Amino acid sequence: MAETVAARAGTAAILINRTHTYRNLFLPISAVEKILFDLVDRNRSIGEMVERTPSRLTTTNLYLAPTFFEQLWWLDQVVFDASPAQRQNE
Repeated sequence: MAETVAARAGTAAILINRTHTYRNLFLPISAVEKILFDLVDRNRSIGEMVERTPSRLTTTNLYLAPTFFEQLWWLDQVVFDASPAQRQNE
């Protein structure tokens, strides 16, 4: 079955979780959101990802990041580890 998703103006990418039960869940993201998404790994916190973005985008990211990562979580694009753990550098 072919999937078609229309992009809105300013869309840099469209995130689709192909393993999700509901395949109609997708998230069009902007260029700034794509930078944040590309920084997702198993180790960085959201704050660390915001710090690694280009300095001209840092202020924007401070406001954008919480909402963006919440959307990713709601659409099963990311999972957060909320277990109490000590950071390695402490």
